[in-house]
Amino acid sequence: MRATLPLALTAASLVLVGCTATPLPPGEDEPGAGEVSESCLIGTWTLDVADYETQARDYLIETGIPLVSYELGGVGTIEFTADGDVTTDIDIVTDYVVDAAGEQLTRQSLSVYTGAGSWEVGFAEGTIVISDYETVESGALNPADSGLPPVMFIDIGSFDADCTDGSLALQGPVASIFSHWDR
Repeated sequence: MRATLPLALTAASLVLVGCTATPLPPGEDEPGAGEVSESCLIGTWTLDVADYETQARDYLIETGIPLVSYELGGVGTIEFTADGDVTTDIDIVTDYVVDAAGEQLTRQSLSVYTGAGSWEVGFAEGTIVISDYETVESGALNPADSGLPPVMFIDIGSFDADCTDGSLALQGPVASIFSHWDR
């Protein structure tokens, strides 16, 4: 278990930051059945890292990973252009400690990359479609060194989305949490 738990947690952290939860607090609506329009999406959005940290930590704990601590730091941006281009710039560091059979293991995971692709408002209400997305540049810890695949998606598909003037919520396919973005 000692060898597999850190690898599983590292993989989970990369997946969470690379893509984008636990249920929202009572009374809050989940994004996805929301409004999404080209005019709302166009522009640059900044990831709410503190919210993402809380959701990721809660999700990992719910899956049974014995976290002692879990912290995210850094910044993430996503930009949608009127020409149908989407770019991301992610620079997130995840520091965590797990209890592995009474021994505390401290780890750090880096998600540092830029990416680009195409976007359009989806056919289904409250969705956008991302296609031809590729990691353009990666400064992250080499996933091959850890036995993990690189964070790279082509034809990601449909995202649930909810967009207002100052807030964007996205949930990717098979993602467990929503990423919240602000202008």
